[in-house]
Formats: sequence, C-alpha cells, structure tokens
Amino acid sequence: SYSRKNERRMRSRRMNNIKADFAELDSLVDKNMQKNLIEPNYALEEDALVPELNEYSLIKESHQKEEAYEKYIDDIIGNSFEYLLSEFSLNSSNSSDYYTPNEVSTLIAKLISSQKSRLESVYDPCCGSASLLLEINKELDCKFICGQELNASFYNIARENMILHNIHYKDFDIKQGDTLEQPQHLDYTFDAIVSQIPFNSRWSADRSFLDDVRFMDYNILPPHSKADYAFIQHMLYHLNDDGIMIVVAPHGVLFRAASEGKIRRMIVEEFNYLDAVIGLPANMFYSTNNPACMMIFKKNRDLYDDVLFIDASRDFKKFKLINNLRDKDIYKILSTYYLREEIE
Repeated sequence: SYSRKNERRMRSRRMNNIKADFAELDSLVDKNMQKNLIEPNYALEEDALVPELNEYSLIKESHQKEEAYEKYIDDIIGNSFEYLLSEFSLNSSNSSDYYTPNEVSTLIAKLISSQKSRLESVYDPCCGSASLLLEINKELDCKFICGQELNASFYNIARENMILHNIHYKDFDIKQGDTLEQPQHLDYTFDAIVSQIPFNSRWSADRSFLDDVRFMDYNILPPHSKADYAFIQHMLYHLNDDGIMIVVAPHGVLFRAASEGKIRRMIVEEFNYLDAVIGLPANMFYSTNNPACMMIFKKNRDLYDDVLFIDASRDFKKFKLINNLRDKDIYKILSTYYLREEIE
C-alpha cells in the first residue's frame, strides 16, 4: 500500500541521515556489527519498535565509538605535547627545571601507587609544565590536581598541558607565583605531594618566616642561598597525616650542615617523617650534571620504622646527552622499596 511504501521511505531517509551524521566513525565500527545495526529488519517490520531499537542502538554504539575516538585523539595530542616539551628541555638549559624527565615521573607515580590505591588530591609546588602531575594522574586518576609555578610562561604551558590531556578545568587548580613567598594553596592539605625542586633555587629567608605556619615548628630557617629545605618544609606542612610525599632534590640535602642540618635532623629524628632515600644516577636532569636523590616522606610512620636507603646511581643507560633509567631499573627500585631491602 501507499502508506506502507511511504513508511519505508521515511525509515530509509532517517537511517541515511543517521549514517551521514556518523560517517566519520565508519572506520571505528566493526563492519558486521554496522550492517546489523544500520539495516532495519523488514522481515519483522510489523513490529514498529524494531527499526526504532536499531536506530537507538546505532546512536548508542556510535557515541561509544566517538568517545573512544576522542580519548584516542586526546592521548595523541597530550603525548605529542609532552614529547615536544621533553625535546625542548633537552635542547634548552633555561627550560630544563620546568620539565621532569619521563622515567623519573614514571618512577614517582609507581612509588605512590605501590602505597596508595586511590588519591583524592595531588600537589606540586614547583609544577613547571605539569608533566609530573599528569603522570601521577595517569597512574591513579586523581580527583583534584593542584600546582603552583613561578615562571609565567610555564604556568600557562601547565594549564594548556592539563587541557590537552583532557583534564576538566574544574578538576585542577594551577596558580602562578612564588610558592615560598606567596603560597596560593595555604588552606589545603593533600594525599600526595610531589616535586622536582628547582636546582640552585634561592629565597629571601626573611626572619618574618619564623612566624609562618609552614616554618614555625622548626624555629630556624634555611639559608638564603639554598631554598631546598624551605620547599621541603612547605610541602610537609601541606601533607595529609596519611599522605605520601616524594621530592627530587640535589644530593646536598643529605649532608649539608648549619641550619639545613638542624632542619634535617628534626625531620628525621624528632618528627620521624623521612621514609626512604633513593640515590639517582648523575647527569639525569637537563639542567645539571650533578647527582640528585629522591626523598620519600610519610607522617604516619611507626616510631621504630627505619629509613631505607637505595643506591640506584649505577643503574642507567646513556641516551643522547643524559642518563636514563630503564624499565628494569625502575622495577628494581620499586621492588626494593616495596620489600624494604637495602641494596647497593
């Protein structure tokens, strides 16, 4: 009948419109599944719901494919941006303090995930391009990401990096400014805090900081010429009682005397916050040839817990101008920390 033919034409037109809307996703849809979804089953056409269900299924399936495709593109864009940042840091000593090498970020992220199954929040007070924060988020899918960066250009790069990695703007808070002199997250505490402290960093060391909540418990300030422990004290203040904190710093933080020695002694002996020290290979970072270390802090350590020392300084492979940790080197460090067995 005319009405039946007209109905078929209308259905055909609707399906053609839907196919056109999702034509760009054809390569992502299995052809057999596509055939089953797109072609109405006219053998059962007396049941008017069948074509409608097929249309609904097509739309639902196409939306799923579209979401998968968008995530795939986001990953490509984000990873490409990270690669460009790493190449830029490799060839520019001025930018190298703002990018954490990928294998260092991976090690930190996996050290945290070995102790935490989930994170509500993570913070980096010297976030640079935010590469370290993004690696933590990739490993543990944090609900809220915070950071602060002094350099205005890299502050903008950090925010762009977040967006390019598909982090919703409500799920991160990156601020610009001097973290020690003008902290932007003073009322926050965090489940995890991570940072590669800028090498050779300085600060004012003004006496007024003795009344600052971040430093007042120590009754002494780090020197003007070395801001390493000022950053460590700042980070410890923001760490939750059951949180974990990992800092990459120059080797000098382990043995420098004077006020830094007194602060270190309080952190280790009085507060019992230092959980482990990992000696890293020399020439790992773009900005310095000197060796660095990784310090792990926790506030919930038992009174008689020891401090674990891991010497990973000889475990690396030379790549271009720097030394890189290999997968097997990262695994060795992770297993040693997890089992708490000292190695050399």
